[in-house]
Amino acid sequence: AFTDTVGAMGHLRWEMKPPSTVIASTHTVMVAAFTGWNDGAEAAGDTIDHLWEQWGAQNIAEVAPDDFVDLTMSRPTVELVDGVPSDIEWPSTRLGWCTPDPSLSVVLVKGPEPEFHWPAYCQSLVDAADELGASTLITLGAMLSDVPHTRPAPVFCAAREEYILNSVKLPRSNYEGPVGVPSVLAEFAHRRGLESLGLWAAVPGYTAGVPSIKGVLSLVDALERILGVDIDTTG
Repeated sequence: AFTDTVGAMGHLRWEMKPPSTVIASTHTVMVAAFTGWNDGAEAAGDTIDHLWEQWGAQNIAEVAPDDFVDLTMSRPTVELVDGVPSDIEWPSTRLGWCTPDPSLSVVLVKGPEPEFHWPAYCQSLVDAADELGASTLITLGAMLSDVPHTRPAPVFCAAREEYILNSVKLPRSNYEGPVGVPSVLAEFAHRRGLESLGLWAAVPGYTAGVPSIKGVLSLVDALERILGVDIDTTG
């Protein structure tokens, strides 16, 4: 059973934590995606949502939007049923814990790309990785590209270490230009001593307004091979 540990560590608000025995006995990987600029056709965010559901992730912590998110850009949402509103859902970054294999634990991270204070935001997530015993960070992204929708979405990788690039056996990214928070988070993780890998699906630019199922399938396929687990995509 998880331990209720409601409290805060910097910008990170804990709801509960896995038992220390579980943290110590499994290899833990953090997998993160951010909506917005880094998430063409919503492929990266939808991948995290799929993993969250398939692996029954439990909410363990959040990074509140207060210091990071422009609420006029990423607005809170509400659902009304017969005129009765639900609680307002704030655009927080959620952290979920799941154990898809007895020897593997995964910390799933999803939230809007923040508008402010990227270093403090990334520091909070790397602190969480440390607290949960994660040794590896995998960031997911999707870029709008000149690729056809009739073929599987290609996935490119980026990492600081040559042995990581060799082990994943994916085409290497040659991107040069502006970066999003996944790249900043990867640098912070690298500085902290975590293995860090970025996976980017290329999705058709001409279908940008339509969620890319093929982008999700390609990212899931890459994660299956890297993590050594089966992920059901039939649902």
